[in-house]
Amino acid sequence: MHEPSWHEPWTGEDARSRATGHHPRRLIARIASGVFLGLVSLGATFAGSYAFAGLVAVMAIMMAWEWGGIVRSRRYDFGFLLHAAAIVVCIALAAIGRSQLALVALGVAAIAMAATYGRQNGLMSAAGLFYIGIPAISLVWLRNDVPYGFTAILLIFSIVWAADTAAYVGGKTVGGVKFWPSISPNKTWAGTCSALVASALVGAIFSFLLTGAPSLYLIICTTVLGLVALAGDLAESAFKRVYRLKDASNLIPGHGGFMDRLDGIAAAAAFAALICLLMDINQPAKALLFGA
Repeated sequence: MHEPSWHEPWTGEDARSRATGHHPRRLIARIASGVFLGLVSLGATFAGSYAFAGLVAVMAIMMAWEWGGIVRSRRYDFGFLLHAAAIVVCIALAAIGRSQLALVALGVAAIAMAATYGRQNGLMSAAGLFYIGIPAISLVWLRNDVPYGFTAILLIFSIVWAADTAAYVGGKTVGGVKFWPSISPNKTWAGTCSALVASALVGAIFSFLLTGAPSLYLIICTTVLGLVALAGDLAESAFKRVYRLKDASNLIPGHGGFMDRLDGIAAAAAFAALICLLMDINQPAKALLFGA
């Protein structure tokens, strides 16, 4: 079956093809690209805060390219250049410990974007700055908190990866009632429950490995973040449906685009940063792992 490119509309036929499962070649490509991206992400996270900031910048630029293609139907335009430049500046500011200034710069860039494109595309183009910029700043902010930054990022990655895997296995094995077929045809209640159980299990494992980490807090925290990641996935799917698109792009074999792959991580990272902001703004990663 023909696999639509990033600019082709989403149709009922696409939904039926997804509901019947992945084509073997697509599944192999999905696993291979997922493993590759996972290893690159872990390597950059382990290498240090600057290497991690560089990785986040590259992925954020790719997402900015996809956002412009969806909202303005243009891959390369002034909006993309403004979006990419603003994201790089904000991530650089966050990397040197100026996360508050990064948020201010993000707001200024959003105003400039809205003014540039006016009423037709301005608001949605500006929204893309916050959708991509806030999670990017959040991730870099958390990673900068030594010595717990690496573990905090690993926790977020583990939640989303475990939830995605469990949702796929649970949905395919158990099947049953669809969760929200008009938005995401493949998701089932069984898969959703499996994802939440997997998220809670991640919390239990980390509480066992981290000396002094409160078990109940971490289990509740990871379950909530798993739920937020699911909400982020659904929100991104709903966003694409508005523009009648199946995938944000075809940059990642078997997955679609970076927005498709990172929607859960983006939502979980932003929410995790909010939790840390409320608990301990000076040691966010430690707050995420050990509570207030």
